[in-house]
Amino acid sequence: MQTFSSAQYQAEEFSYSYTDTADFDIDIPTHTHTNWEFLFVKDGELTYTVDGNVFDITPGSLIISRPGAVHMLHPKGLIHYERYSFFATESSIHAESLRMIPPELHVLDVSNNSIITGLYEKIGVYLAGLNGKPLEKMVGAIIDELLINIYLESLTPSRAVAPYSNPVITNAIIFIKNNIMEPLSVQQASNALFITPSYLH
Repeated sequence: MQTFSSAQYQAEEFSYSYTDTADFDIDIPTHTHTNWEFLFVKDGELTYTVDGNVFDITPGSLIISRPGAVHMLHPKGLIHYERYSFFATESSIHAESLRMIPPELHVLDVSNNSIITGLYEKIGVYLAGLNGKPLEKMVGAIIDELLINIYLESLTPSRAVAPYSNPVITNAIIFIKNNIMEPLSVQQASNALFITPSYLH
């Protein structure tokens, strides 16, 4: 695995990262977090699993991970993986903007939407040149603009990527959710599901 370029910024209300990696074949394991995540995959073919639903991720996919959602990413072989990731606390996002996002929307094809893809590049420019209140103001504006454009793009039914289900993954996620406060291993999860650890992997 070789990383060509990366950038990262961490603040109390939001964080941003950009990564461009060659020969990427590492699973981003099942996890959850307390913030909203808007992950734009510029290049790479993966599968995204959230709450038992599996989505095919192709270049131009925008992944929306809600707080508390159990999810993971799995690369389809050895891939070139380029992505932008933007986290925001729920309190930093206008409630009206969040309400515009359909609750069933997890993955959106934005490959032909230059406004949305451009917003991710714009965030990087502001983070490099601003700080303090000016930066907070611009990031807040970008979040609103991003959510509004996600809503507008979701009005075209073909843009929303349809999931397919996997009963093993669904049952594994239910088990993890029911034991989220416990230190779990793959062996424990596979035992509970009556499958081998390699099959669960």
